[in-house]
Amino acid sequence: MGIQGGSDDQSTGTSTSTVRGFISKVTDRTQVVMGWQRPWAELIDRSAFERPTSFSDAYSRLKTNGLYFRVNYIILLLIVIALSLLWHPISLIVFGVFVLAWIYFYFGRTKPLVVFNRTITETQIVIILGILNIIGLYLTKAYENLTLGLVVGLVIICLHAIFRNTNDLFFDENESTISGGV
Repeated sequence: MGIQGGSDDQSTGTSTSTVRGFISKVTDRTQVVMGWQRPWAELIDRSAFERPTSFSDAYSRLKTNGLYFRVNYIILLLIVIALSLLWHPISLIVFGVFVLAWIYFYFGRTKPLVVFNRTITETQIVIILGILNIIGLYLTKAYENLTLGLVVGLVIICLHAIFRNTNDLFFDENESTISGGV
């Protein structure tokens, strides 16, 4: 009985250290990504909004603000989608499961993901998870709410990006390297 209890303690200790290691990886990766987040006050600074002078100016602002505020925009889009799914609790649960999948497959890994002896890139993981998210949420029959949430979120983001002046935005050298891969 003492041996069996010791073995249970070892397996419990191993699984606990595995869970702690995973949580540590997720926390570290999340802190890196959240380091790219801009202050919300900078995002909604009313003095920085003005009408673009031309279509090319609007497009340039959309690209620049999209890179500069990308983490804020993703958070905003996820909030709008989650709010739109409140009327479909099953869809909200599916959305939560996919958030956990994102945490595990995207934020929680330190080694490359290998499937059938093929290394899956970060971009492929994002595309696969994105497609699975959309399919999963549509299968829960929340078509209108999901579509409404996506459209409203994207319209808000695009309007913000077009009307937010880019004169006061400054990228550092690390960000320009990171944004080059986006």
